[in-house]
Amino acid sequence: MEIVKLGEIEDWQMTELTLACFDHTFSAERARKEAETDPRLPDWGGMLYAKEKGRVLGSAGMIYPRAKTKDGIERIGGIHNVCSRPSEARKGTAKKLLKELHQKMRNNGIRYSILHASRKLVAHNLYRELGYKDLYRVPMAYRKTNGKKSNIALKKEKDPQFVKSLYEKSVEGLYGLIVREDCFWNLANVRGFPENDNLRIAYEGDERIGYALFETSRKHSLVEEISAKERTDIPRILEAIENESSSEYIAINRANPNYRDILEECGFRYYDDRWERMMIKNLKGPTEDAIEAFNSGERVHTGPYEHY
Repeated sequence: MEIVKLGEIEDWQMTELTLACFDHTFSAERARKEAETDPRLPDWGGMLYAKEKGRVLGSAGMIYPRAKTKDGIERIGGIHNVCSRPSEARKGTAKKLLKELHQKMRNNGIRYSILHASRKLVAHNLYRELGYKDLYRVPMAYRKTNGKKSNIALKKEKDPQFVKSLYEKSVEGLYGLIVREDCFWNLANVRGFPENDNLRIAYEGDERIGYALFETSRKHSLVEEISAKERTDIPRILEAIENESSSEYIAINRANPNYRDILEECGFRYYDDRWERMMIKNLKGPTEDAIEAFNSGERVHTGPYEHY
């Protein structure tokens, strides 16, 4: 088995692997566009592939996002797109790829490696075997819609600077993947997540009071991000979202810890008993030190534009 980089496999091999593992396609053209847009990617592209006898067996990727720790803002390693063909499962392919990525991180002076994982998947045990530990459980908040009428108008506008300024205010005092890149809007357009078309600016009369990134379905409205100039306007923006649909529930994914009290005051249940985890590994010492650097997992957050 040999480890090769992005440009050393055929486009169809990349597409076939991602279809087998993730049910979506990925191409060299998309990888090129992401490399041109995303400052977090290493100059070699960030994707490694395991190859044997001309056959691609698996992949693993990495980026260098900025994170907030007790020591300030620093680049860390972010693992993603770890997979192996079903026929190659549990044969050491993913482990070899991850060890190669860890060494590349160390060579670049990176202290911490993080990844997102589900505890219901076999991969969670592999990550633990390689020294990763759970850092925090990804929270969610929800409530039944209350039917209150709102005088807040939600308008479909594109203003990345307005979003970034309110977002940065909303994550003050938090840790984790909360450092928003200047190019976050264009990066989302290339990646396809989050969906910029789901952004709405909240108005009271002619005044902008905040924004929300959300989508609605028959079952529920799902909010990926919400922020306001004044904390007290968060419930009012949520009521405006409820007025946009006939959904029975409204839910907030990766609920911001800074808003927990105000969400609970307006009837939201806040919980983190979910399968999704953020895991961390210290590449230069005990992983317990890495957990402590992120405030022992307390007040850790990941923004949707920072999620990868």
